[in-house]
Amino acid sequence: MRYALLVGMIMTMVACDTVPTHPDDEIHQMHLNIIMKHKDEMSYPQVDSNPKYFTENKYPDEEVLAYQIADEVMYTVDRNADKGVKRASRDAHPKENGCVKAEFHTYQDLDPSLAKGVFTDGHVYEALIRLSNSSENPAGNDHDNDARGMAIKLTHQLENDQGLRVKNLLEREQDFIMINHPVFILDDPSDYLTLTQAQNTENVVPKVLKMLSALWFKGIINAKETIFQEEKVKNPLQTQYYSMVPYRLGKESDPERRAIKFSAKPYTLSPPNSSLSPDVASSCIAVQSSEPQEQDESYLRTALRETLKNGDACMEFMVQEGTKDMSVENSQVEWEDKGASKFRPVALIKILKQPLGEWHESACENESFDPWNAGDEHRPLGVVNRLRKVIYPIVSDYRHCLNYPEKAGCPVNTGGD
Repeated sequence: MRYALLVGMIMTMVACDTVPTHPDDEIHQMHLNIIMKHKDEMSYPQVDSNPKYFTENKYPDEEVLAYQIADEVMYTVDRNADKGVKRASRDAHPKENGCVKAEFHTYQDLDPSLAKGVFTDGHVYEALIRLSNSSENPAGNDHDNDARGMAIKLTHQLENDQGLRVKNLLEREQDFIMINHPVFILDDPSDYLTLTQAQNTENVVPKVLKMLSALWFKGIINAKETIFQEEKVKNPLQTQYYSMVPYRLGKESDPERRAIKFSAKPYTLSPPNSSLSPDVASSCIAVQSSEPQEQDESYLRTALRETLKNGDACMEFMVQEGTKDMSVENSQVEWEDKGASKFRPVALIKILKQPLGEWHESACENESFDPWNAGDEHRPLGVVNRLRKVIYPIVSDYRHCLNYPEKAGCPVNTGGD
């Protein structure tokens, strides 16, 4: 009986501190304006299944919960702005360790099951890469335990025309979003909403209880392993990044379309890769980093700057094919890297030698990196990605409207008129 009473008291405490997490009616109206604008402009993604390889299954009330999560995440943006941040920051990964120019070279002679979309044999793309910390604090200390992120945006295809390099704007940008841990912390939309509410809760006890109820045992373990990693990252180019969640490889009409995850890891200089022209990787240098200085709270940016002074830093982009018994909905479980699901390299990422100057300070700030910035061959799969289809553009639009209220079409500026 006393345990039932205790549980009842806990649930009451949580319920009494749920929503709204921000009392300002005017701000809430701004959120609603943004949400309505996007509801008018986009539809929620339908599930896709190819039973030979994968099956998507939608959760109950998933679309409704997606918009509720987006509303709550906008409160996270508001809350960080309330702390005196000069600009509205990203709700996640706001601290940038570097925004750098790169090239994405797909390997030649790939297996036909892999050579689809941007992975077509021997193509070269111009890319923008944003490296970041996952903490919501834009002025966080790199020495704190944290996950590190890598977002890649392919913008142009590069071709040789009579010895000259020609840039052709891609019909659609292609983004790849990763962090340096292979699994996500949750996959139930209701838990996702509870977790975002917990992050915006000021009272410590309800905050902790909400987090526990959202993550449960598996999520807590995944969160711990994501943040408290055994090996300290001394340079953002010396860790392996993972998509965490699955994507489709192949168009919707392709009977051989399958589910994949992707990853990027430091490139091994020796032996040379026979799938590349010999001159492509010849400029890649061995990435080395010294022990970070304790007083340098942005040592990851320092390490990146020092590395790119010396030459091109290279990483290898890999694809992992899922099998039909590997769930595309459960992003809390790692796909085993072996046998038919072993990661296979498909491209070389060449981060070009460059100074990290004024351009690099702002180039990524106004960009939106979104997993749904993708061609049909690389469509996001699973519940986390379907939620992202709603959350990412809404929160990005809101952040940009807060920073640039004069921006055309901003409901924040027009009051919804």
